[in-house]
Amino acid sequence: MKRSHPLKERWYNMKNRCDKPSNPDYKNYGGRGITVHPDLYEFEYFVKVVEALPGFDLTLELDRIENDGDYTEGNLRWVTSKVNINNSRIVKSSDEELKQALSKFELNGGYLYTALSKLIYEGFSVGPERLLTLGSFKPTSSPLVDVKRVMIERKIYTRCGSYGMKELRSLGFRISQPTFYKLKRDILTGS
Repeated sequence: MKRSHPLKERWYNMKNRCDKPSNPDYKNYGGRGITVHPDLYEFEYFVKVVEALPGFDLTLELDRIENDGDYTEGNLRWVTSKVNINNSRIVKSSDEELKQALSKFELNGGYLYTALSKLIYEGFSVGPERLLTLGSFKPTSSPLVDVKRVMIERKIYTRCGSYGMKELRSLGFRISQPTFYKLKRDILTGS
């Protein structure tokens, strides 16, 4: 059986985030006008460009240097997850804006990580500790119940490990890779 190229999924995700409105991340890429340079649509050319970047390492993440810039040869680099997250857009949110959003989306009284997930998806910058001071939420029997619920709601279980775990980290969850894959398997098998 022929194995897929290790950069194929990154190339595919880059294009879909910019070109497909049905992609969950489209609003943060294509929806903001970020495009892929036409030359990078050719997979072999994409591989040639990204493998030639300084620090090429498949354990790192491909990042746009200028966060508001397009995917072009001169705007790509390999970085750690921490650097990539710090390069993302952050919308500063006042307590009043967050309270209004909790009310608007009818999140108060629900599950904490459901509310957190929805607010972050809507572009708010908020963590679980801050959110707890602004509303009341149902307790769950286990933190993994929250993780699993968020993975289902946000369709994180459809992503590969590194992308799925990065999204969970951005929501304040800290789980190991084996736990991520176990939850993903449970969701896919209906366990």
